[in-house]
Amino acid sequence: MASPPAREGLRGESELRPSSTRPLPLGGFRLTIEGTWRGYRPSEPQKKLRMDFSGEWQLTLKPKRTHSTSIQGLVLVEGVADGTPMSGTLSVKLPLVGFDLAFRFTDARGDQCSIDASTRSVLNAAARYTSVKGVLKRGEMQIGEIDLQVDWNVVKKAMPSLS
Repeated sequence: MASPPAREGLRGESELRPSSTRPLPLGGFRLTIEGTWRGYRPSEPQKKLRMDFSGEWQLTLKPKRTHSTSIQGLVLVEGVADGTPMSGTLSVKLPLVGFDLAFRFTDARGDQCSIDASTRSVLNAAARYTSVKGVLKRGEMQIGEIDLQVDWNVVKKAMPSLS
């Protein structure tokens, strides 16, 4: 399995991290997910993609298999958006057998863009990184495919109250 992309920060990363200095509420989490995206032209190179976001799981006494929450943060989509605010949803199906990420942002041209990614494969506990595929859209038009390298150790740490 491929290793995750090299970590390079968003422009002005320290001031752009979502709520990085504020204490988290009970059920709160922060995640960074990195990957790549590529347009549909055969000669187009892979470009960097990074999301820094936070959310808060709704804690319940009754066990649930699927947990969803609103997320907000910043996104870097090389050539499209550079440290742009984003918002959307994150859903995780326990025991870590499903992952859905959908969010919206405005690109450098002022157009509405979205990223939707998901996996339904049973996650191998021995595998640290899992590739999650999705699409990048500008308006309703798909402009590229994305490949996120999700670090499940980090996701598990963000979910201690859910397991």
